[in-house]
Amino acid sequence: MTKWAVGDRVVANFTQAQLAGEFDAAYFPSSLGAQAHGMLSQYRILEDYGLVRIPEHLSYEEGATLPCAALTAWNAL
Repeated sequence: MTKWAVGDRVVANFTQAQLAGEFDAAYFPSSLGAQAHGMLSQYRILEDYGLVRIPEHLSYEEGATLPCAALTAWNAL
């Protein structure tokens, strides 16, 4: 059973296996577009824990930038 339903607006976490905490190299194989296949496809099958809901006030285009913006900020720190 999953916490998501058909039609839910979601975006994928960049690193699928890392849900919190400092980055550990053990998570690198689950990084989308790095060791794992990226998102340039019409459909993808991902684990439910690797997704987050797009806030209602954001469009799909705006929501799609969330992982990139977060990763950019993290790298800047």
